[in-house]
Amino acid sequence: MPAPTRIEARTCHVLSARELDGDFSTWNGLTSIVMVENYRAAKGKGPVNG
Repeated sequence: MPAPTRIEARTCHVLSARELDGDFSTWNGLTSIVMVENYRAAKGKGPVNG
């Protein structure tokens, strides 16, 4: 089996809207905020963060 040519990883962070500081009253029904981080490294290239 050949060596992988690309490595990928993802991390997902979720925060309840009740924990937020600030006025989010214009976002009716807001229950949570989500952030997804992506990391990718391809053979022969530097890492890519997104």
